[in-house]
Amino acid sequence: MKWRSGELPPTVVLTMRSWGAYVRARDLQSAMAVMEAMERKRVGLDDVSYNTMFCGFQRVGDLEGIWRVYTKMVGSGAMPRPRTTMLLMKVFCENGRPDLGLELWGYLMGKGCLPHRHALDVLVTGLCCRGAVLEAYRCFREMIDMGMAPTERAFRILEGFLRRARAFGKVEEICQMMKAIQLDAQQTEEVAV
Repeated sequence: MKWRSGELPPTVVLTMRSWGAYVRARDLQSAMAVMEAMERKRVGLDDVSYNTMFCGFQRVGDLEGIWRVYTKMVGSGAMPRPRTTMLLMKVFCENGRPDLGLELWGYLMGKGCLPHRHALDVLVTGLCCRGAVLEAYRCFREMIDMGMAPTERAFRILEGFLRRARAFGKVEEICQMMKAIQLDAQQTEEVAV
């Protein structure tokens, strides 16, 4: 039987539906087995597939399960969309593992993908609260170096922690970077009008 372009065979559709049902029922062991069977059959897993598993493991509070699926995603070279990036960043940082959030940041930057601005908010907060202020500063700079303005929230959090660390030179530096990027944005708007 011929399938239309972009259409999946019925067996794959049924497999994906059963997989989703396992996740909704919180039977994540069965869902992982289906996921592994799909990988063996070379059914390409996409962001929605990975996000489904991440949400399932998040619901049951299984950080290790999220990490296992995350490792599979990275191994496959998949690129998470912003919602998946945010979910992972929140789970990692809210569970006291901003180092995993930093790993995700590095993965995305290594792929040439700039994470969402709000992912930086979560990462800066998580890193600063764990005492990794210089790592938060590095991520903040990377975003600006890529031409994107961090949110005011990320700026204020980082500024406060840098002041507490008495890194006044870095405080001045991020203030100047924010002014420069805001000026660039303002000039771009004027040219567009």
